[in-house]
Amino acid sequence: NDISNKIIRMKKSSTHGSPQYVYVFDPKTDLLPTQPKVKRENICIRKYRAPLRSLNNAYWHIGSLGRYFKWSIYDKTTKKELTYDHTSYGLPHFQFIQRLGGGYVVGPSATLPSERGQGLHSYILWSIVSFLSRRKKKIFVWVAMDNIASIKGIEKVGFRRVGYLIKIGHLYKLCDEHGTLL
Repeated sequence: NDISNKIIRMKKSSTHGSPQYVYVFDPKTDLLPTQPKVKRENICIRKYRAPLRSLNNAYWHIGSLGRYFKWSIYDKTTKKELTYDHTSYGLPHFQFIQRLGGGYVVGPSATLPSERGQGLHSYILWSIVSFLSRRKKKIFVWVAMDNIASIKGIEKVGFRRVGYLIKIGHLYKLCDEHGTLL
């Protein structure tokens, strides 16, 4: 049928080559669950301005008016970065966020393959949401539809799915589950 074909075409034209689910945490209505357990000891979280290592990072810094941060979990002993995430605010190419009342973007993120399954992803997301929730703005994150481990971590922290992300030109758009642009 036409609607199914439209959704399939829109999902195929999604960002980063694979379809992305969009999740939101709204501190005005959503409850932050208890802090997730981490199977790893001797870690610390550090928040700092994201480095200007690429043209892409420079764009994110400029677009968010300097509100582009990197959050990392380190092993206290080895000083090795185990996982990281980014946060930004006010990026112009995510117009749907402004239409939905404004808010923060979380991502991109990554965890060392040797550290996966330790609960670090959920822990860093929970820490970010706990910190940003005080500002009473929505927090958005997206994830590849086939990344089941990340989806579980995102949902564990209290995010709820609101649709999926597509890229049209230089702008990212939010569609509901039926393919309607929001």
